[in-house]
Amino acid sequence: MNLPIKVVKAKGSAEADELGEVKRALSEMKVDAVATGAIESEYQKQRIDKIAHELGIRSFSPLWRTGAQMLPEICSYFDVYVVAVSAEGLGKDDLGKRFDGEFVQRLRQMKPSVSPMLEGGEGETFVAGAPFFKRALKIAKWEKEWDGARGVAKIASLS
Repeated sequence: MNLPIKVVKAKGSAEADELGEVKRALSEMKVDAVATGAIESEYQKQRIDKIAHELGIRSFSPLWRTGAQMLPEICSYFDVYVVAVSAEGLGKDDLGKRFDGEFVQRLRQMKPSVSPMLEGGEGETFVAGAPFFKRALKIAKWEKEWDGARGVAKIASLS
């Protein structure tokens, strides 16, 4: 989207450290609003809304409660990859996999059920390309970390 990216890393492992770092970064950036990709997780949305309220800025979640309606468009127009999994039934082979209609259908059929949007800590995704991006990232190789129950995929190289 040709926007600057600010990476915020919490110094500690506690939630308060994480939220404090996000709040500090937003206040340093002198923004008047924050937009999130929260879709179904009340927990995630409330945390960002609280920070925004404390800073006196607006909080927008344009995708809020639209997951089911958005899935066909996401799968058709976005280049999205699974970068973290932590739900029963998802494994190392899912890391770095394209988040597409076939993957979503598999999620819907899993027992116990897994959110098709991977909400609730079941997984994380990375958008490598979208219609509004200046250019898409072409991922050549993934580096995968797996502990037997959960894992993450990091981009090792781009093509």
